[in-house]
Amino acid sequence: MGKIYDNNGMIVHYDNSIFFQSFSEKTEEWEDEKYKEEFKIYAGLIEKYKPLYILVDTRKFLFSVIPELQSWQTEAIRPSFINAGVKKLAMLMMKDFFEKFIVSQISIEQTIEEDNDNHTWQTRFFDDKNKAMEWLISGV
Repeated sequence: MGKIYDNNGMIVHYDNSIFFQSFSEKTEEWEDEKYKEEFKIYAGLIEKYKPLYILVDTRKFLFSVIPELQSWQTEAIRPSFINAGVKKLAMLMMKDFFEKFIVSQISIEQTIEEDNDNHTWQTRFFDDKNKAMEWLISGV
């Protein structure tokens, strides 16, 4: 698995048509413009590498995505997913929502669910990385 991006809180690996996106605690320092900047880069990586399957590990994502940014992300990222032909998106969430990061985790779920009916890929939420990977590659 090769790392294709690592900058200020967002890390992306690519291997055999699977994207692995993860975050570090540095996301706690993000502001709205930094969030947009990082996700514009992410959209470009999706367009370039055209992954069919994406695993997003949000367990260390500490930035709270406000509703306006949730809408922006839907509009900014959806075309990249469609153009790349993404088939499945697995979201790895914290097991216990009552931990420190509850607001950021809920904002992630809201962002994904806001666009749930308007895309061509399947999305599922997991709290176990192995189960997420099993689901991603099932039927491949």
